[in-house]
Amino acid sequence: GLRTHRNELHHALPQATSCSAICVTSVVPHSSIRSMLCSAPMRAVPSARVGNASSSSARRAMTQRADASQRRHLVASRPSLLSACTLARPLQALMPPTRRAQHAHSPRSSHGARCQALVAGDVTEGDKTEGQYLFPVGPGTRMQVTVSDTEVVLTTTVPGDLILHWGLQVKGSEAWYLPEDSRPEGTVQYKDRALQTPLVAADGYSWLRIALPDKPDATALNFVLKDAGDTWYKAEDGSHWSFPLATSGASSPLAAAPQPPAHQAAAAAPAAQSAPTPAPQTTNKSMPPAPTKVQSSTTKSPAAAPNAADKMPMAPSRQPPAVLPVVNVELQNLWAYRMWEEAGGPNRDYDAQQEEFEVGCKNIEKLLMAGYLMEELWASARGITTFPPPDTPPPLAVKDSPTPITPPTTAPPTPGPPNPPVAVRNAVAVGSPRKASADDAPPKQDQQEIPKLPEAAPELCGIKAYIMWEQAGKPNRTSEEEDREYKRAIEELNKELRAGKTLQEIETALKSPAPASSSSSPPSAPAQQAGPEQMWAPGHSAGGRSDVMSWIESNPCAQGTASPDEGIVQKFLNAENNHNEWTLMHRCNLVKDLLKQTMGMQGAQREATLSALYVYMRYSATRALTWQRNYNTQPRQLSGAMDSLTGTLAHLHGEAGTATERWYIRGILSCIGAGGDGQRIRDDILHIMHRHNIKEQKGTWMEQWHQKLHNNTTFDDVVICEAYLAFLKGHGDNGAYWRVMSEGGVTRERLESFARAITLEPEDFPHCRDGLIHDFKEYLKVLKSVHAGTDLEVAANAARNSGLPDHCRGPLDTVLGNRHHPLTAMSAAVQCRAGLRGSMSGNRSLMYLDLSLEDVIRGCAERSASSVDNLETGSQLFAMLLENLCLSVPLNKELCTSMSDWNNLPEHWWGSKGGALQAVSVVDRVRRALGELSDVMTSNLQATAERLGNDLNEVADWQTKLFSEEVVRGSAAFAVSLVCTEMDPMLRQVAEMGAWQIISPGKEAVSVGRVLVIDDLHSVQEEVYPENTVMVCQTVGGDEEIPDGVVACFTPNAPDVLSHVSVRARNCEVLFATCYDSNILNEMRAFDGKMLEVTRSPAGDITFKESTASATSSASKPQSANGGVSSVKMVKPEWCKEYAIGMDAFKKGVVGSKSRNLAELRGRLPEWINLPASVAVPFATFEAVLDDAANSAVKTQLASLYAEVETDLSKLEGCAQVVMQLQAPAALKTALDAEAASAGVPWDSADVGHWDKAFAALKSVWASQYNQRAYLSLRKAGLPHAQLCMAVLVQRVVPADYAFVIHTVNPSSGNTNEIYIEMVKGLGETLVGNYAGRALSAIVQKDNLASPEILSYPSKSVGLFVDETLIFRSDSNGEDLEGYAGAGLYDSVPMDHWEERAVNQQSDQLMQNPELRRQVLELVAQVGAEVEKALGTPQDIEGAVEMTADGPKITLVQTRPQM
Repeated sequence: GLRTHRNELHHALPQATSCSAICVTSVVPHSSIRSMLCSAPMRAVPSARVGNASSSSARRAMTQRADASQRRHLVASRPSLLSACTLARPLQALMPPTRRAQHAHSPRSSHGARCQALVAGDVTEGDKTEGQYLFPVGPGTRMQVTVSDTEVVLTTTVPGDLILHWGLQVKGSEAWYLPEDSRPEGTVQYKDRALQTPLVAADGYSWLRIALPDKPDATALNFVLKDAGDTWYKAEDGSHWSFPLATSGASSPLAAAPQPPAHQAAAAAPAAQSAPTPAPQTTNKSMPPAPTKVQSSTTKSPAAAPNAADKMPMAPSRQPPAVLPVVNVELQNLWAYRMWEEAGGPNRDYDAQQEEFEVGCKNIEKLLMAGYLMEELWASARGITTFPPPDTPPPLAVKDSPTPITPPTTAPPTPGPPNPPVAVRNAVAVGSPRKASADDAPPKQDQQEIPKLPEAAPELCGIKAYIMWEQAGKPNRTSEEEDREYKRAIEELNKELRAGKTLQEIETALKSPAPASSSSSPPSAPAQQAGPEQMWAPGHSAGGRSDVMSWIESNPCAQGTASPDEGIVQKFLNAENNHNEWTLMHRCNLVKDLLKQTMGMQGAQREATLSALYVYMRYSATRALTWQRNYNTQPRQLSGAMDSLTGTLAHLHGEAGTATERWYIRGILSCIGAGGDGQRIRDDILHIMHRHNIKEQKGTWMEQWHQKLHNNTTFDDVVICEAYLAFLKGHGDNGAYWRVMSEGGVTRERLESFARAITLEPEDFPHCRDGLIHDFKEYLKVLKSVHAGTDLEVAANAARNSGLPDHCRGPLDTVLGNRHHPLTAMSAAVQCRAGLRGSMSGNRSLMYLDLSLEDVIRGCAERSASSVDNLETGSQLFAMLLENLCLSVPLNKELCTSMSDWNNLPEHWWGSKGGALQAVSVVDRVRRALGELSDVMTSNLQATAERLGNDLNEVADWQTKLFSEEVVRGSAAFAVSLVCTEMDPMLRQVAEMGAWQIISPGKEAVSVGRVLVIDDLHSVQEEVYPENTVMVCQTVGGDEEIPDGVVACFTPNAPDVLSHVSVRARNCEVLFATCYDSNILNEMRAFDGKMLEVTRSPAGDITFKESTASATSSASKPQSANGGVSSVKMVKPEWCKEYAIGMDAFKKGVVGSKSRNLAELRGRLPEWINLPASVAVPFATFEAVLDDAANSAVKTQLASLYAEVETDLSKLEGCAQVVMQLQAPAALKTALDAEAASAGVPWDSADVGHWDKAFAALKSVWASQYNQRAYLSLRKAGLPHAQLCMAVLVQRVVPADYAFVIHTVNPSSGNTNEIYIEMVKGLGETLVGNYAGRALSAIVQKDNLASPEILSYPSKSVGLFVDETLIFRSDSNGEDLEGYAGAGLYDSVPMDHWEERAVNQQSDQLMQNPELRRQVLELVAQVGAEVEKALGTPQDIEGAVEMTADGPKITLVQTRPQM
């Protein structure tokens, strides 16, 4: 079809009146298309039909689709192709025979023949119609080019994301000229050779508009087309396409229609875009020439300013024309407007507008058939003559309707696509090309003004919809749900208007700013509203791709753990080890029976038993188990057994209760063939031999293989057939034969081990080689249909006949046709897999297709990963492979969330440091998910594989040891890992990260010690090393201790700078750093056991070399922060005799520094920094409760356990459990009731359940003093654990959207002018606790708080959230000692349990709105500056940010001196 700009459609069509066939993409009603394109008298043309639907039904459906499409176009400010209407039959076929005969001899029939060729697809390269060029681009698709003297418009129906590779041809130069000042948006320069510009995708087509530069010597535009999969579309000879450019001053091909060769009459063109050539007998020689410039669709039409040429006399006599001329859309629109005006300007709904437009088109058609000239109709429509003309049929009654608020018809900020014309009146309809001006038709002065939204209506509607979406909890939306939400937003605005609000009031309410900054309010507090960066509109899912999150498995696995059913395991162990006659057929029959027994089990045991059966069948598939032992199996018997087993597997897949069960069943299916028609294996080999006169003669290779096929066919025969084909194609090349054999895992020894051994070399048959190649290709298909169900062609053919969804057929065809174009094949394969997701369960053919597509993706990825040389390509590849992985594993929640994060990265993120940092955060998250997935696979499979491998006599040790590793490496996860590795150095370079991140700088710039390589820090945190040690640690969680004797610690992990292990490293002056380059870490690991000298540069780089220095003994005595013997003293305070106190009593010796600092800050901070209402349980209250008579047994048991801790640290856990058995004295509850009420802390003294939860939280804080990490930390610092005393601070939990920690001196560099900030979503426990991933981190200069520098973006997998409740915070005497960092050693416990939720980091408002992020970080930095100023020393601060309608609300939760 020809797709053109809505007001220029008729110029793109051949103007010859004998056009015999045409396809038009448009939403013009069918009768209007007929009037525009009809090439025979209308009375000779019966009512045409659209497709198989009647004209009226097609028109109704078309109108509905157009309405929805126009609304999306206006709201989202992007083009979209409206619904298509195609004439179903060539108009010539509708003519009477006599007319067809006349038409065939018409002097203009050449034009008609060209149009017939277009419809039939017979288009040659560069096919041209006066400035219109058609290029065949692939089968059944075209590129249409329309050229004017100012611009070029290209449209094409080639599917997918397309890029135009182009340049201008200039006189005297072979090189393409690359204009600088007329490049469309998104254009990049490809070396110095060409420009590459993405086409704009619309509904069913793509388009691009290029403004031509002022380059007089430019003669042509040269181009080729490529898609995202690196498929290039070129001319038939492999060269580029080219079309000439219009010369300056020439008539635009869009402005002047081609003249009929037999009639050189003047072009009748009263409209801005010339009217069509009139019939010969009505041509008026006084008509003005056609204009020479194209009239923009957004400028005023000359119809608004009639000139003298319009006032022409009417024809004295009227005669029906032989053919009707094409009617200009401007005339149709203006005619409909005049009809509406004559009817009194009533309100019309959309259907009524369409109906009115249609009536107007019919009236124009009838007047033309009555002999009226086109000029007369223009004059009448403009009001120069009577409207309507005398012969106009009576008007049709059109029902009035109220006019709802609709988005205005303002032009989008960028040029729109070459859309087809819209069948609505310009003056009143949404989606019209322009608004009718006052000059077109003066409006009625007495007509009541309908309220209209201002020019920013799309923004207002979008903001309203965004707010509604936000209030609903920011759920993921499909495009249909977004449309409905947007319509609801419009309805809400209508209600407000009807309620009496003005548009100004509505706009002000939606865009209300935050309160202005003052001394008592936060500076530059941003309003929480949808700004330009976060505008919501239909088609733009707030959470990225709306379907990815729907892939999360709702029931991934069974609860608990279990072992495989021993009875089932023993059955197949006995069969494998003790049956003398055993084949693959027997194995299939046995597994089928065992599967039925397994599915009768429940929960974890069923999963565990399925895993054992999967391990068993994988040993079989990898040839670890024999396929034939002392028994001959006919092909049909084997295929029958496989068919029965695979059918059972498909059925059980549909009945499986968890995703893990389905994964095991799918894995078993991948280990065996589909079954197919086994008898053909036996029959067809004989047919081939007989057809080519190859005798069944002993002593030949062919006969040996023939005998094997007859008696024991296996998957090996697929490899043998492929090898023999390579042999034949190589003209008897034995090397090719053995190469393919080796690649397929079939050795000479294996061939000779068959019961029907193959010991000879293959024979060549030169006289019939070509025939044999043909026949064995077909025979290979037969073998694969039985033995290789995951072969793509076999699986595709089976799926097409077994319920393959229609939406998967196109992508599948693309995969099959592009296996040598990896990116294209992968993209289509992922799309097809996603489409199969809802249809696959229980369908064997679709399950095999899914497995085959996964194999294709993995193979393409392995070929493509090493060729990734830029982040743009890497990003595309990474996205496809991550999506594929989400579809492949049962535990996919974190992967799907990461995929959603990746989809929400900024567009072209690879072009900036900030974008690359955001990408790094997602890649880090994916890496963690890959590690967890590998751990789960190993945990679920390796123990079973080792047990079965040891008990199965035929399985080799190496096959057992590598089992789970091979499963992981063969999975979709491995391909993602490969691309991560390839992208990593490029990411670090663009993000300016370097290979190292210093967490703790250490005491000296140079550290020397013996290298120790360990797996995880937690396992050695209690060790005391006798000499200085440089530790290379694979895993660091964040809550560990640094062992004594360690002078440097390096890890690939990136713990938060403010995590416990990071603080302890700085406290102990240990060099602690993250290394992002695995090669560097491997070099360091190579020094294991040797002395190493490590140097830290001022720029933050780490270098190292082997040292010749002798080992230096490390002090075995307890160390302080300055390296000497600890001089820190910890004295246990006395009880103040009060069970609970208010803030006025927060004094030294009564409570810890957390409580005291909060009390000291009252009245010393700006009002916008909030302090939570608080009470405290003083020091030694725990001991007082323990001394209560009701707790005497608990006290005795605790003392007994604690006495053994020094020699057995496991007793600490018992101590904590005993503390939880304490009973509360009545005085404790009474005191807390009173103090909470006085302080304004939410407290329900009458609710027994409230008190039970509160006392349980209090006991949990007391019990946390008996944790191993705290005990070891105190012991290392030389502090007696027995002197520890715990106060507890009780506060209302701040409803945090974000939690933050501030160090007012940069802890990594010690720079006193830098404030260091880390921020996470939800509660702060994910920041200070052991939760993997990075926080949003930044440094802010104290003399420039408004310009934070982002160091990392968040990659935490979860956030912690809790409803309104209380939190009980530890406030011990061991947390604020000078020279000792005890922060984070003890627990803070909420009264109600928090909820752990997966978080989409990249779709968060702080990530999507850079300005909002900057302002929030500025506020948080201001908090740090104010607190440090008030207390006079560097501070370690915790707080929360609540996003409100008035802007961010900051609450300071606690602060203590920074260590």
